[in-house]
Amino acid sequence: MLRPTLIVGLSKFFLNFMNEKTTETVEKSSSNVLLITFAILAVLAIVATGVYFSINTSKSAETMEEADSAVARVNGEEISQSEYNRSVAQITGVYASQGADPTDPNVIAAVNDQALNTLINRMLMANAALSTGIAVSDSEVETEFQAAVTSLGGEEALATALSENGLSEETLRSEIRTDLLINKYLENKLEVSSITVTDEEIEAAYDTAINSSENAEEIPELADVRDVISSQLLSEKQQVAINAELERLRQEASIEVLI
Repeated sequence: MLRPTLIVGLSKFFLNFMNEKTTETVEKSSSNVLLITFAILAVLAIVATGVYFSINTSKSAETMEEADSAVARVNGEEISQSEYNRSVAQITGVYASQGADPTDPNVIAAVNDQALNTLINRMLMANAALSTGIAVSDSEVETEFQAAVTSLGGEEALATALSENGLSEETLRSEIRTDLLINKYLENKLEVSSITVTDEEIEAAYDTAINSSENAEEIPELADVRDVISSQLLSEKQQVAINAELERLRQEASIEVLI
């Protein structure tokens, strides 16, 4: 089984990027498939290591919290404006790390759409987990909380990160609990860690990169990038499974968008 912190990163990455049409609006074109692979994996690494904290924007914590009306309802449960604002800030950081201009109207529209869909998807999966009897213990939350403390460099660094992002320790623990619920659901329902990639699939992806590149001679040997290609193909397979489950949950849900 994958470690919880890794699946947390995977689950948030897939939830954030479920809407492929929106992503295509701001995705940079490239003929080099391997370069795209490296870029996507870099984003995955960012999400996995900084999963609970958004990159700072010009909005202050006070601005993010001041208006807390509902932006959506999922099966009668509300998503607040402050949750939405934090999601926007986090996804803006991911887009910026990919080289997108956060002031571009197309990027802003894509970010806003994905920010809301991310929250809706998280709520749907967390509630689906609860409905199947999945539970997360306080000790599991504490383990991940302490891992966040360690990864940030100690309690003082954590407190600073929380303050800068307009979060409380209670909110962080709640986020961790939700992520763990989703992790367990992905594992129990979809068995995401059992998904594999074959050598034939890796070689086919490499051949596609070679054939579609204008500078094929600059592409590294397969042996040098095999692990990278394997990781990307695995991510894509997991994404397909997760997207299918999300689509099922959304079709069965009552979703009201209020913004």
